[in-house]
Amino acid sequence: MHVTARTAASPPRASRRARPAFVRVLVAVQLAMLVLLGAVTVLRFHVWADIDERPHYDYIQKVVEDQRLPRPTDLVSPEVQAITDRTWPRPSRTDPADVGLAGRSYEAIQPPLYYLAAAPSFAALGDHRQKVFAVRAFDLGLLCLAVWLLWGLARRLAPREQALVAFGVALTAVLWPGVVVRAVTIGTTPLELVLGTAFLLALWRADAEHRGDLMLAAAVLLGLCLLTKLSLVCLVPLFLVVLAKRVRRDRTRRRGGEALALAAIPPIMLAPWLISNLVRYGSLTVDITGGQGVVSPITSSGLLSRLGALPELNARLLDGVLPQEWNVQLEVWWIRVAVDGLAILLLAGAIGLLATRRRDWRMWFLALPFVSGVLLMNVVYALTGNDTFLLRYIYATIPPLALGVALGLGRAWTGRLPLVPIAGAASLVVAALWVDMGGAFYFTDIGDKLGI
Repeated sequence: MHVTARTAASPPRASRRARPAFVRVLVAVQLAMLVLLGAVTVLRFHVWADIDERPHYDYIQKVVEDQRLPRPTDLVSPEVQAITDRTWPRPSRTDPADVGLAGRSYEAIQPPLYYLAAAPSFAALGDHRQKVFAVRAFDLGLLCLAVWLLWGLARRLAPREQALVAFGVALTAVLWPGVVVRAVTIGTTPLELVLGTAFLLALWRADAEHRGDLMLAAAVLLGLCLLTKLSLVCLVPLFLVVLAKRVRRDRTRRRGGEALALAAIPPIMLAPWLISNLVRYGSLTVDITGGQGVVSPITSSGLLSRLGALPELNARLLDGVLPQEWNVQLEVWWIRVAVDGLAILLLAGAIGLLATRRRDWRMWFLALPFVSGVLLMNVVYALTGNDTFLLRYIYATIPPLALGVALGLGRAWTGRLPLVPIAGAASLVVAALWVDMGGAFYFTDIGDKLGI
């Protein structure tokens, strides 16, 4: 009787065979979409992408050709200005000093790791405009590497079939137009995705397998993350939690000393860059005008006024499904619904799981970087008035969050929640967004014929 009841409750054998096959097809289609959309973005996205691609490129150029780290007050190169004004290979008549911040290498405030890593791709071609596409292709390679690491993380967290379903859900977030565009056009995002995911993979294994060598690797990877973008400080709380768990498992003086040594590795790795800033600017960090302090007030409103603005600012994070260059499309009602729906679905799943499955360490592990990133934005604004409410600053936390939501929902509602159809439907929504964006920005002749 017991066997019969259990068999009756089980899905049909044909259905059990069909689901893995469908998931494999879905993931294969998603990966093909990612490569195709990434390649189209390399070739067709406007030069320059409006969101800081020009100063990122100029940073790389100064590293390669001048063999130095630029200052944020440096003028962009003549080649950058000529490409901007579409006179290349002829020089531009515009003096970069006359165009304000746009004529400056203001991304020189960033740590140097991405720019050093991108240097070989920049140097591979001779023509300065073609170098743009070479660096974008390098970024696409980094994005693919990040996806491979994300699959490795999924396989460490769950059996193969569950991992594949969760990976498909996470790929839906990777395919967001905002993530793809920022990860392919020139900037630090692709290396953030790679190192952030590698850090999570090493840290999970270090915690699960109680391995000191992997904990050391995680500490080094965290240092590399901070040398790529300081906003990845949102990974630090998770690192400290796992470090505290490690000390608690073995309360010996030796273990405590080891934990302190591991905690010191990321700041030690970051120290040479901070010291160079101190020597050059008299400050550990520097703002885009070359003055002291990377965070400075931008509003004179009082604390209560800033606290009152937080709900609206947090709601603006939903727009990050699209790149900022395409936010004009949010005026189209169905795009607004699709963008908000994708973001809210992910956030609602995360909040629900964190509230109802408070002891699910996998969910907390994968969600804590995102939670820390959003909390950091709120604290910084409340204390200083500095508005950092852009989802692109924490894109590296989005795919792991989606992975955690999928794994958590799969465990909480096994057999009752159709995760695979949900992932498929979300992928279709993302594909529809890409069709519209492609017609509006990549292939405008086709878009005009389709009325996009």
